[in-house]
Amino acid sequence: MEVSWSENDTERVLSQLGLDFRETPRRFFTEHDLHSHLYHLVERELDARRELFYEAADGQRTSVLHHEYPTPFRCDMSKHGFRIVEENERTGNKGLYRRGHYDLVILNPDL
Repeated sequence: MEVSWSENDTERVLSQLGLDFRETPRRFFTEHDLHSHLYHLVERELDARRELFYEAADGQRTSVLHHEYPTPFRCDMSKHGFRIVEENERTGNKGLYRRGHYDLVILNPDL
């Protein structure tokens, strides 16, 4: 299954998000509210194209769209910075660094 999402699609839903914010700014109290509405806009578009779900290797139907998707790497995000760290690198407190999160992802089921 191929997801046909393009840069133009991204621009269109971001424009819609901006329009919705300008029309009803109090609808969005937090950044997470904006993320959630963006998720909704993208979900609606993918569903209309019948590209929202695919069959995973285990036969289960799953979504290509995810909110707060963990990064495949650990990172140091202290002091408002960002640095990818080695998998076993330790913090000053001797713990492992945490993984970051992408706010929104559309996975490619073919990879």
